[in-house]
Amino acid sequence: MALLSSSISAAAEKAIEGAIERSQAGDPNSLSAISDPSQAELATASAQPLYGLDLPRLVQGKPFDAAAIHLGERYLLWRNQNPIGSAEIREVLGRPLRASLFFGPAARNTEAALEAAEKLPIVREHDYEVRLLTISGLYLMALWLKAKKSPLVKDLIVPVAPAPEGLEALRQYDVPAFESWVKTQIKGIREAGYSADR
Repeated sequence: MALLSSSISAAAEKAIEGAIERSQAGDPNSLSAISDPSQAELATASAQPLYGLDLPRLVQGKPFDAAAIHLGERYLLWRNQNPIGSAEIREVLGRPLRASLFFGPAARNTEAALEAAEKLPIVREHDYEVRLLTISGLYLMALWLKAKKSPLVKDLIVPVAPAPEGLEALRQYDVPAFESWVKTQIKGIREAGYSADR
């Protein structure tokens, strides 16, 4: 049994190559630049579907899956066998795919979370689809391990470092425990007069 990921499509690969070329050319419309393009070429890993959460729907009691919003796909970028960044593609109806590049520790932290998830005993026994969950209002990025095949196997959440207060990075949480943490955070934020709807 294993963590399952989708392969990169030809269209996505072309979009990522275009973003890398723009970064190397110093395109001001590119979100990030490659620090040293003279090094070995970048390699792209398999796709991780990127999801957000509609927090008001979750607070209203909607199921976790129903509150999840598919935002696009994210791909780790590798150089010399080291994760150095990621490419994010969000589909816009009627427009060509366009990738945004991000460089920094988040890529290494995501890979560390993937390695930790692969070592979980339950992951060794069952198949899970790897999804990436982001909640910017709560400063959270996590792996969402979507259980496949058996309805008796439950989804897992594995926070990526640095984890916000109340969660431990690289530790597995079941969805009810994670939902409880999210709702507690939202309640505290609203009581303080702020908003964290996504």
